[in-house]
Amino acid sequence: MSAEWTVSRTLPAPRDVVWRWLQTPAHIFSLNILHAHVDCADERLAKGTSAKVLHRMGFKTELRVLRVVAWEPYRISWSDLFEDGPDVFPHAQQLQLTEVGDGQCRVENRLSGRFVVPRLLAWSVPLYDWVGPQILRAELRTLVRAVKASS
Repeated sequence: MSAEWTVSRTLPAPRDVVWRWLQTPAHIFSLNILHAHVDCADERLAKGTSAKVLHRMGFKTELRVLRVVAWEPYRISWSDLFEDGPDVFPHAQQLQLTEVGDGQCRVENRLSGRFVVPRLLAWSVPLYDWVGPQILRAELRTLVRAVKASS
């Protein structure tokens, strides 16, 4: 079963300021409230940059690998995959920034993936249609606070 969610928000900062903040892997990959720890040797993002992330969801903890699959000015996409064994939700995420004027920019946050769950747990998949957008909105709230704090 496929899933895709997109949320967007206007940030009270110029696109270049937000983009500079997002260029640090520890910054961008720590936006997700489920990412408890980020380990990345690179100081700047580029296509191919990878990071290991300790992912906590309730009582479940797993190691996931994030890899930048597309990078161009003001748009970045990365895959988010379970490091070992079967992944119940292999997915990818993208952030895109658009200048809107008056020192503000619009951030679009998109997540798409595929649920691979045992039939017994299939009932839980629709819950993610509520949870997914909430997590993306929380990421954008965190981004707003972080960019304000760094300015």
